[in-house]
Amino acid sequence: MGIRNSRTKLGLWLSTFISMAGLLLIVFIAYIIENTISPSFNKTLLTVISVIIALIPPLLWLTIFYRQDRLNPEPKSFVFKTMLLGALIQKAIYTPIIAFVFSGNTSGITSIGGRLIINIILIAIIQESIKLISVRYSIYPSKEFDEVIDGIIYGSALGLGFAAMTNIGGIITSGGAMLTNVTALVVIETFAHASITGLSCYILGVSKYSKFNILRLP
Repeated sequence: MGIRNSRTKLGLWLSTFISMAGLLLIVFIAYIIENTISPSFNKTLLTVISVIIALIPPLLWLTIFYRQDRLNPEPKSFVFKTMLLGALIQKAIYTPIIAFVFSGNTSGITSIGGRLIINIILIAIIQESIKLISVRYSIYPSKEFDEVIDGIIYGSALGLGFAAMTNIGGIITSGGAMLTNVTALVVIETFAHASITGLSCYILGVSKYSKFNILRLP
């Protein structure tokens, strides 16, 4: 049993290391493309390449997070569908809400504190609220959400899908410009979305299996 556990842990660390190396490799490939090949590409082709590269980090991060639940792994189809749900809510719900919230003229707000509140805190609250509610009323009632750690798995999957759609939108808007910087940002931003949403949904998992009704969400 001890040898088996050691091999399992070794496999987990090895797969995590390979995935992390893959993330660094993606940034390096983006650097090569930007500095040696991209000048000969038209804007459309460069955008397509950028979108493809931007989709790889979320999948690698998903592999890393998914492997953490090695004792009772979730169905891959459920995890992948949750990731797709994250992409869907980013486009169909979050984007229209942000457009509505910022439809007014905010140019009069010139203070650093004011812009910090609007551009970071308010956006973060809206993002995480939408993602948390999405998990709560989608996968949360399912029989597959049967452990506290499942909140991390499904929350990170949804956050990665959300981040992927956000990054794709930014890449299309910029036309694939500054590929290396964009790719590095994608790697970091996808991890941030997965971590924050995974943490909030972990709390959601705690609320589901807590003995104290006051912690349970409606």
